Amino acid sequence: MTDTTTKHSAQIGVAARVRGWLVRSAPPPAVSLTPEKLRERFALNSPPLVAELYASALRGISDETARLSRLDSKATSLLTAAGLSVAVATALVARSGIAAGLGPAWIAVFLLALAAGFAAAACAVAALFVRDQSAPHVDAMLDETTLQESNAADTDDDGKSPFALMVYQKRLAPHYWSVVLRQQPVLARKARWVKRGQACFLAFLFVLFVICIRAGWTLVSG
Repeated sequence: MTDTTTKHSAQIGVAARVRGWLVRSAPPPAVSLTPEKLRERFALNSPPLVAELYASALRGISDETARLSRLDSKATSLLTAAGLSVAVATALVARSGIAAGLGPAWIAVFLLALAAGFAAAACAVAALFVRDQSAPHVDAMLDETTLQESNAADTDDDGKSPFALMVYQKRLAPHYWSVVLRQQPVLARKARWVKRGQACFLAFLFVLFVICIRAGWTLVSG
C-alpha cells in the first residue's frame, strides 16, 4: 500500500512539474481589452486615479520600448556570433585537414552542427525582421475635440483646475494602453525567436566541441 501511495505521489509531482513547464513556455494570452473596452474602463471622475493610470500607461510604453531595444541587441549579437562561428568552423575544418581524419559519420555530424549554426542565424534574422511598431500617435495627442473639452473643464481662474488635466488624461490613457497591448505580442514573438536562436547556437557549440575532442583524440592516437 505504501509503495502504491509513493508511486502515485511521484506521478502527481511529475504531472505538476510538466504543467508548470507548459504554463511557463506557453505564449501569452490574447489581448481582450479592445479600444472600446479601454474607454469604458476610463469612465472615471477621480483626478488622482486617472493620473495614476495615465502614468502607468506611460511607464508601460517606456518599458516596452526598453524591452524592444534589449531584444534587438540580443538578436544582433546572436546573428554576429552565429555567422562568425559558422564561418570560422568551416574554414578550420576545410583547411586544416581535420575532415579527412574524421570519417563520413563525423562529417555528417559536423554538417548537422553547421545546420544548427545557420538555424541560429536565421532565428536572429527573424527576430530582427522589421514589423509595424505601435507608438503614440500625434493625432490622438493633439486631437482638437480632446483639447477643447479639456480647456472647457478648466473652471479655475488661475487655470490650474485638476479636472481639465483629468479630461485630457482620460482621453489619452486608453490610446496609450492600446499601444502597450498591441506591442506586447509583437515583443513576445521576437523574444521567442531569440530564445530559439540561442538554443540552436548552444547546440552548434556543443556539437562542435564534441567534434574537436574527437579530432584531437584521432590526432593523438594516430
